[in-house]
Amino acid sequence: ACYIKAGTTLEEILAVLGKYKLTLDVLPSVVEQTIAGAIATGTHGSGISHKNLAALVHSVQIVTGRGDVLTVGQNENSELFEAVKVSLGTLGVITQVTLQAVPTFNVHERTELMALDDMLENMDQVIHSSEWIKIWMEVHSGMALVFRCNKTTEKPRDNPSRLLEDAKMVLFEGVQWFISYFPSIIPTTMKFLVHYMDAFPTVDRVDVPEKVLCIPHRLALHPEAEIVVPIQHTVKAIQIIRNVVKRLDLGLNFITEVRFVRGDSAWLSPDYGQDYCHFSLLLYGQERMVHKYFYAVEDELLALGARQHWGKIFKSTENELEDLYPKWNEFMAVKQRLDPDKVFCNAFLKRVFPSVC
Repeated sequence: ACYIKAGTTLEEILAVLGKYKLTLDVLPSVVEQTIAGAIATGTHGSGISHKNLAALVHSVQIVTGRGDVLTVGQNENSELFEAVKVSLGTLGVITQVTLQAVPTFNVHERTELMALDDMLENMDQVIHSSEWIKIWMEVHSGMALVFRCNKTTEKPRDNPSRLLEDAKMVLFEGVQWFISYFPSIIPTTMKFLVHYMDAFPTVDRVDVPEKVLCIPHRLALHPEAEIVVPIQHTVKAIQIIRNVVKRLDLGLNFITEVRFVRGDSAWLSPDYGQDYCHFSLLLYGQERMVHKYFYAVEDELLALGARQHWGKIFKSTENELEDLYPKWNEFMAVKQRLDPDKVFCNAFLKRVFPSVC
């Protein structure tokens, strides 16, 4: 286990762990976020054998609304542990986190470009084909890039030039920005990029986890929603997303990312109780479409028991949310115990927790 100040970023944590030949086996795409924020929102990686980051927590130190300093973990104040792990910052200020680290390892990544319809026919096999797996889905071309990653004893090899990768990212973002002003050409342009411009390159490489499982670029700011459905509804959810895009005649200049997370026990974790599929809906320079696209998909997927990533855009309120989380009332009781004076309530929390904020 390693002891970490709550404001430390994942990038900083990985750098220090690397000096001791250690790492984390759950890594999100973005490592610039702090560990406290990452666990508080249920941030995750992708791979059906791995839970989210909060599941790596042994204990946390938290300052409550009354100023009490508590250690909450498996062996101390354990009755609070499943509430505190994913708490949206509403139970108190987390000051220290104890995490489970593992000996470092190398990761072999292979990508495969598949027709989306072919992938859907073999979805269960795809989900279980590797230890870590994610999918970039491009709806206009009907194609999907499948990333398969597994531990290996091979040494790092065949890694692309960071300068070249950065240049390609800047070029792609430039195209995204340009076509966002001309919605009518977006579907044709995205098809062209995928089929003829190597927007979805095939890769076969080996490197350390943070260089494979995380995105090595600082992405431009963009609106993002993440909707989470029980894994058995993955194919149905993809079909719904495609139908929404078609019905609303949306030109999307970004991929939809599909990831998979093992179920866990944190009461407000989006993955509480069973395995889930996560859909990241992304826009670039198309902020005007947030309500039309994100909220339409959210509404449609609620019928499948969809939850939302707490750190991204969603519109659901307490009335919808409390039915999705079996331990909702127990969490609210902990909120009233640790923060009876409502010190840790802001505009967002008043929307999702109005009964206690």
